[in-house]
Amino acid sequence: MTVVVFARQELQCLQELARTETVESCAVGFVAPAGVDRFVVRGLFPVEASSYFQRAGARATLRPEACLAAANEARRLGLGVLLAHTHVGGMPAQFSRIDDEGEKLLLEYFGARVPERRHFATVVSTDGVTTRALGGA
Repeated sequence: MTVVVFARQELQCLQELARTETVESCAVGFVAPAGVDRFVVRGLFPVEASSYFQRAGARATLRPEACLAAANEARRLGLGVLLAHTHVGGMPAQFSRIDDEGEKLLLEYFGARVPERRHFATVVSTDGVTTRALGGA
């Protein structure tokens, strides 16, 4: 079993966004290996409003420039990428079919630009967190 460890404050920030916003919010973090099948998130930052291509109650899409910036920073740091988003309106912290489809493209993108690193996806709701390998549908 793979374990991904977050700073409590960063998750609480996303849970607050899930509680107060009516549209999904995204955040980008970077993951470092910390043993066999164990990773630590080093910084998880909500993206700027200008980084969204689309943002609605059940969907958020980042602009290519935001993904490029994340890939470049991950490569510079020698770390993997963690993409997180919220589920609002009482939706559970479970990956949806929309998430599954979007992650296929993101895995291809980050896998090519930051190879030999593990990348992850996280869903945060008001009362839960679920993380998996990016593209892990």
